[in-house]
Amino acid sequence: MKLLEFLRSASPEANRLVIYASIALVIKQFLNIIPAPISGMYEFGLIVEAILASVIASYLFYLLAVHAKEVSDRSIIQPYLDDHFKGIVRECKRNLSSVSQQTGLTLDVATLKLEEIRAAFSMIQGSDQAPIIFGERNGTWIQYLNHYMERTSSHTKRLLVQLPHLKPDEIKDIVNIDECRYFWLLSSVVDMDKLPKYRFNQSLEFFSEELFKYCQHCKKISDRVSSVSV
Repeated sequence: MKLLEFLRSASPEANRLVIYASIALVIKQFLNIIPAPISGMYEFGLIVEAILASVIASYLFYLLAVHAKEVSDRSIIQPYLDDHFKGIVRECKRNLSSVSQQTGLTLDVATLKLEEIRAAFSMIQGSDQAPIIFGERNGTWIQYLNHYMERTSSHTKRLLVQLPHLKPDEIKDIVNIDECRYFWLLSSVVDMDKLPKYRFNQSLEFFSEELFKYCQHCKKISDRVSSVSV
């Protein structure tokens, strides 16, 4: 079972290539029984056979010399990666939990719908007091959302530093969050909110659609982390 998992964790392209090469080599062995129809075909077949055998040998070298080290390195750093993947999900859940407590509407990242986000966020003004304290005063909801955006960005940046140890789908999910439009909108509002005359006094419904997409990216990470933990 461990051997199968080890092979599955190898490069999909390399796995496909060695499968094609192995099938072609088996077919070639059957063709060897048939006399060559034209002069030089037998010699050409030997060259093809040598190339196919070389592909298989290269794959074995990749598994033993390259991929085995990748798996070893990944196992060492896996707890660190898991901490930050879970951190991304945790910040998202904390946002939804606080909004749920404020509005009385249940928001769960696992079952979240856009309509639920719109309904809940339409009940909160950006300048309302949020469950966060800066110094001796309560922060606003814009400051609250910004605080957890910065915490999430801290997780994504720490993960992207470990780029060589990440899988392609993991990198895609991290980048989708790090560069999501919700963060861009929120950062723009935070910058304007620092100026009194541009204070964001409207409801948070403004963020609904982009925040929902951000939550969907977090859900993908949550599902992956949960499946690995199991």
